[in-house]
Amino acid sequence: MPRHRSRAPSSLRRRRVLATLAAGLVLGVGAAVTLAAWNDSETASGQFGASVFATESKGSGDAGFADHGTTPATLSFSGGAMSPGTLRYTWLDVRTTAATNVGGSAVLSAVATTADTGLASALRYKVVAIAATTSCDAAAIGSAALLTMTQVPSAPALSAALAAAGGSTVRFCFEVQLPAGSPSSLQGTSATFKWTVTSTSSS
Repeated sequence: MPRHRSRAPSSLRRRRVLATLAAGLVLGVGAAVTLAAWNDSETASGQFGASVFATESKGSGDAGFADHGTTPATLSFSGGAMSPGTLRYTWLDVRTTAATNVGGSAVLSAVATTADTGLASALRYKVVAIAATTSCDAAAIGSAALLTMTQVPSAPALSAALAAAGGSTVRFCFEVQLPAGSPSSLQGTSATFKWTVTSTSSS
């Protein structure tokens, strides 16, 4: 009987050792699962730049193209002083500058009276957009709408495409008239007008 009792503690210790080893194996498996995975990354960079869009113009009375954003271009009208029933023609050429790298469009956007001694309200005008190689005359004007000196064409607006780097030039051709039957009280009067062409890039 004593011999049987002496083997019991040894068997118990053996079971405890095996249990500890098993626990260690479980912990070992758990540790393998939590290892970080290998990783890598790629990056890319790009440089961006803004486009350039600027215009210049030449009036019929100017020697060459220039920036007339502040000081208006000079429009010289054909003929002399006006009498009732007379017509006068002039033009304004618009293009992009050599540094412009994107196209766009030019729109006749406004007209304003800058000086008047009584003639402004009596005058009327027509305007069309034509190629710069086309003469500005009655044939070019055709059947364009007759406007007061406070109006610009609308619905649709008068516009023309502009190519980059001065690749195309649009000519705004004006016909100004003093209608037949205008009163004699207008003799000796004058008026000065400023038209505005607004250009917008296509992108």
